[in-house]
Amino acid sequence: MGTLTDAEGEFVAQRRRWVQAWRYAGPTLLLLILALPLLVFWQSPLLVDPRRVAQGLTEGSLEAGTLELMALLLPVLFLVLVLVLLLMLAYLHLALRNERRRLEIIEQLRGP
Repeated sequence: MGTLTDAEGEFVAQRRRWVQAWRYAGPTLLLLILALPLLVFWQSPLLVDPRRVAQGLTEGSLEAGTLELMALLLPVLFLVLVLVLLLMLAYLHLALRNERRRLEIIEQLRGP
C-alpha cells in the first residue's frame, strides 16, 4: 500500500503514545474515582450517606430550613457526580479503544 509522509508518521506515532499511556492512566483514574466516595465517607459521611443526614435531622443536630433541603439533596448529588465521572471515563475508554483499532488498521495498510 501507500507510505506515510513524515508528518503523518509522526501523527500516528503521537496517537500511539496516547493510546499506550491510557493503559496506565485509565485504571488509575478508575481507582481514584471509585476511592473518592470512600474517602469522602471517611472524612465527612454527611456528604454521601443519606441515612446519616436523616439521622442528624431527626436528632436535631442539623439546622432547619434550607439546611434540610441541602442535607437531603447533597448525598444524592454527590453520588450522581461520581456516576457522571464513571460514565465519562467509560466513554474515554471506548474512544481510545477505537483509536487503537484505527492505529492497527493503519499499521496493516502500511505493510512490512
